[in-house]
Amino acid sequence: MITIKHAKNAAEGVGLVHHLGEGHVYGFTSALSVLVPLPGELISTGGGGFLALRLASLVAFVVAAIFARRLARLLGLGPWPTGLVLAYLAFDQLQIFYGMSGMETEMAVAVLLASIYYVWQGPWPVAGATLGLALLARPDFVLWVLPAMAVLLLRNLREGIRAAAVGAAVVGPWLIFTTLYYGSPIPNTIRAKSLSLPPFQPSSLSPIAWWHFTGDQLSYNKLDWQLVSPFLERTFTTETPFPYELLKVVALSVLALALVGAVSSWRFGPWRAAIVYVALFVVYKFYFLPNSYFEWYYPPVLALLFFLCALGIQRLASAVPRLAAPAAAAIALLFALHMPFSFPLESRIQHRIEDRVRTPMGSYLARVVKPGETITSESSGYVGWDTNATLYDFPGLTSKTVYDALRDSGDRYRNVCGVVFLLHPDWIVLRPFELAVCRYAYPRTMARYRFNRRFHVSEASSNLEHWGLAFNDIDRYFTVFKRR
Repeated sequence: MITIKHAKNAAEGVGLVHHLGEGHVYGFTSALSVLVPLPGELISTGGGGFLALRLASLVAFVVAAIFARRLARLLGLGPWPTGLVLAYLAFDQLQIFYGMSGMETEMAVAVLLASIYYVWQGPWPVAGATLGLALLARPDFVLWVLPAMAVLLLRNLREGIRAAAVGAAVVGPWLIFTTLYYGSPIPNTIRAKSLSLPPFQPSSLSPIAWWHFTGDQLSYNKLDWQLVSPFLERTFTTETPFPYELLKVVALSVLALALVGAVSSWRFGPWRAAIVYVALFVVYKFYFLPNSYFEWYYPPVLALLFFLCALGIQRLASAVPRLAAPAAAAIALLFALHMPFSFPLESRIQHRIEDRVRTPMGSYLARVVKPGETITSESSGYVGWDTNATLYDFPGLTSKTVYDALRDSGDRYRNVCGVVFLLHPDWIVLRPFELAVCRYAYPRTMARYRFNRRFHVSEASSNLEHWGLAFNDIDRYFTVFKRR
């Protein structure tokens, strides 16, 4: 919703911005996540963008499946390991959820698999075009583009330069536009998350400081295996229909098979770039990415991880031929099995919580917040959808004012309560735990705000448990305050 709001405003003639009052702010990360819904918003303002992204995600899955099949042939995968890869792309919880919720995730998966294929097989101008498109899909795909370009240049310097030129022609106009329009080609979202969300890297290059930081990160990321575990890959899962220990065994087995697959497939020269990308992303995740609700970053690299898992099964099956079918089928089934469990719960979240709490809350704010007034909330998607009032969101994804204030303050202010304290917005929208923290940390500031409206549903009327699978949801209760 945050991203598509930019397309919505552009279609309405306001500009490619999230809200008014702060000029041009680069408040989204993926270029495709704005460019794809923009035609939909031009046709049908306020809803066409979501439809355009969902349809694009469906088409992207078809593209991803086609290139996955082609890559499987190049890698020499048998029918059962190939079936595992295709089943994962079709049925995995994150692959489905983020594609159909209106994010660029599935397009990123398709672009990644297509670019791997063309880097391997050519023609090289097409390889360059897909690499440029990859950077438009996700800035972090630079971790893939660098080893891919190295492969192209080492194989044929002249053709590699041609591919690089084509890639630059694809991504270059966007970089020029964002530099001229926003003042920088770097999204404000990246700067804001890096400033306010952990992990916080050492400020010096001291080896000792980074050694201690690495030790802290080992503890911080100790549950990362859950990213390749059925059911647990969704952040807010609290109960599963299967024992925790079993799901951990499944995840560790997938990782072990992927390691075997990486070693056994290293002989495929162009494929090495994909393996290097997975390794680079692991390092990037370990040292730089927040260990919280950001799992939409992972489906593209996880698609490659399951390619490596399939290759591991293929390698072991060369010694034990009967292993391939049951191993591939069991893993595929476990990652598809969430659907009768998770689909009803995702539906309840949307219809019993979002539609009854955050949607009417956003509509209410659009009616009562006057032009020129300011709002602070972490829930900027719904809060900012229906209004163009100035939004001081945390951590400043769409607000340079917030980013500047938090950058110039101490670490203790880098939360939604700190934004309230530093900027004194006209309106604040808080969850119960956020309200408790704000009142404890800044009682004088909060005394200046009076209760205005409450939006909530009870847990009983929005139960999130189904057949042993349970989700936690922090968006059942919001309170709106107005500054006195």
